[in-house]
Amino acid sequence: MPQESCAIVLAGGASTRFGSDKLKVLIDGMSLLDRVISVASTVTPDVMVVGRVHGDIQSIDEPGEHIGPLNAIGYALAFASVDHALVLAGDHPYLHHSILDLILDLLDGHEAVVPVSHDGRPQPLVAGYHRSIRPMITDAVDRGERSIRGILNELDVRWIQPEEWTRIDPDGLSFMDIDTVSDLELLGDASIIIAEQAESHTSYLGGPGAASDDGPGAASGTASPGDTSGAGGTSSPTED
Repeated sequence: MPQESCAIVLAGGASTRFGSDKLKVLIDGMSLLDRVISVASTVTPDVMVVGRVHGDIQSIDEPGEHIGPLNAIGYALAFASVDHALVLAGDHPYLHHSILDLILDLLDGHEAVVPVSHDGRPQPLVAGYHRSIRPMITDAVDRGERSIRGILNELDVRWIQPEEWTRIDPDGLSFMDIDTVSDLELLGDASIIIAEQAESHTSYLGGPGAASDDGPGAASGTASPGDTSGAGGTSSPTED
């Protein structure tokens, strides 16, 4: 692994499909955003949140209107003090720290390291990028590109195929993201408090033992294999 790396956590989406601020959803007592930050912090002490102010974590926000993850990544890379950066959407509740270790292990000598899910789709928001790609991102944004997927074919990408990451995360739970309230049903026996009730802790979408036994119920970074109907990239990376 590179000795120096950072993690960029994207948290500026409007959560339009969810209907409220999804990153405040509490899962097993921890917000969705904090779960991602917690796992990232086990890999690198240099973690920044893009799109909002969040506690004591370094927080930055691109000026003007949020126009998508590509612009946010390019803006954040300008603040990176090291070459190797993890880029993580803030809505992945079951990231595994070993996936992040693997990404950083492979980043030397490449512009990007991107896992490929079981269904063949790239996962560019659980990935690693070299700081040198920032000018390419700026050019792509200027010509109207908004998604990081749109520039992957312009980069030297080291793809991580399923046979490589399944030994770490067999069901691909690291790539499961939350776009809608119905996506929360895939979390099985996790205790969930929806965003607008997070402060009062009074409204439960599910409670301990209330759901089926076939879903992940472990703490962040240590998910147990469960129902994979929503795992492995079956819902799109956070782009809203």
